Amino acid sequence: MSYTADYGSFERLYQEKLRRGETSWSSGLAEREIIPCFLTDLLAAASIEHGGSVLEVGCGAGDLSFYLVQQGYRVTGIDVSPTAIMMAKSRAIANGADVSFMACNILDVPSLPLEKFDCVLDGLCLHCIVGADRDSFFQSIHYVLKENGLFIIMTMCGDPKGIRISSMYDECTRNVYNQSTAERYLGLAEDIIGEIQRANFILEYIKIVEGDAVSGDQDMLLCVARKKLKLV
Repeated sequence: MSYTADYGSFERLYQEKLRRGETSWSSGLAEREIIPCFLTDLLAAASIEHGGSVLEVGCGAGDLSFYLVQQGYRVTGIDVSPTAIMMAKSRAIANGADVSFMACNILDVPSLPLEKFDCVLDGLCLHCIVGADRDSFFQSIHYVLKENGLFIIMTMCGDPKGIRISSMYDECTRNVYNQSTAERYLGLAEDIIGEIQRANFILEYIKIVEGDAVSGDQDMLLCVARKKLKLV
């Protein structure tokens, strides 16, 4: 099946949210689910030094970036959507939060004047990267991390849950499609783990959180991976 990726769709979605007066991807989702169910355990497993530098990839309007600042980290958030970054910057000013935000594509990171980070947080971005772009994604993460830096991963995985996702899913590519545009990759957990390892990371923590077919919540793969000292 031939397909394309359309990462610009996130900008269109955020523009629509802005028109509706919304200020984040999904109001309350970070506080209700992502932080208590996923991120808290991941940060404990990572043991990032207090004051360490963290890059959130796919930060959206900044929900997780603001939480990381509250935990004592120096945070930079990037997102492909300029509108999302505008929303994040506005919230940072309104709340006096010391966070840097930048609109850019993670695939372009090696060409950008970014510092090296102690940790990169996948802000639920990886499952939105499809096809050959996934190799470029991991290369970008490896590039922007300091030696021995940590990569925290939160990504959908497994067979599709719920009627809507199942109806858009192709078993051969394991992508979720909107017509011919691939919007999500629902790889098997073991396949995603293999991708991480082949990208020269050492896995230090792995957990799979089972989803729910009734609610449509997808299985989640949670990992902490350490950058190898040298590319091999």
